[in-house]
Amino acid sequence: MGIQRVTLLLCLCGVSECLGAVLEIQPTVAQEDEEFERRADAVIRNNVIFDCTISGITAAPHAAVPHMRNVRIVNNTLVNHPVGVRIRWDKATDMVFANNAVFCPESTALDVSGVDAHKFSANYLSGRLVGASIDGSRFAEGGNLAEAFAAPAEHNYLPKPDSALVGRADPDLAPPQDFSGTARQLPFDLGAYEVPGKTPAKSPR
Repeated sequence: MGIQRVTLLLCLCGVSECLGAVLEIQPTVAQEDEEFERRADAVIRNNVIFDCTISGITAAPHAAVPHMRNVRIVNNTLVNHPVGVRIRWDKATDMVFANNAVFCPESTALDVSGVDAHKFSANYLSGRLVGASIDGSRFAEGGNLAEAFAAPAEHNYLPKPDSALVGRADPDLAPPQDFSGTARQLPFDLGAYEVPGKTPAKSPR
């Protein structure tokens, strides 16, 4: 699986004006200095993002796009960033953050504002939370990397069959296919990958 070496810092004024802005068209593996910054009219799903130097995904207003709207961030896998996901949705409209697996055990998994005004569902996290807390519905404890993924040291982020990520997704927000183009099957998995022949696991304690 190759690494796509591209710059992914875009101010989205409309999908039709920015080719490749809807990342559901082409799932991406991003590493190191490539982070996603999305502000309006975008669907970010089925991406694997690891080892960025600042944050994995940033969804925040900007001078060029001061009012954020209609952003869907679903079924992404993010691992080992200083900040896994940074969200500033206090004045945004119609935003969704769901079914994501964010594992930054030595740093901040999620730094968020505007939680109560938008749809957050079934996000499993490992790491510090700022502006949110584990509630078992919007945000849940994901456990550790070795328990969750097949071979994280080798950047293989396919969930293990007994991972806490298996069978835990919000079915109303899951995309029909995963990162590899595999059809998702009920009960849907969290993150970018769907595990074949899975058995839902108990949530970690």
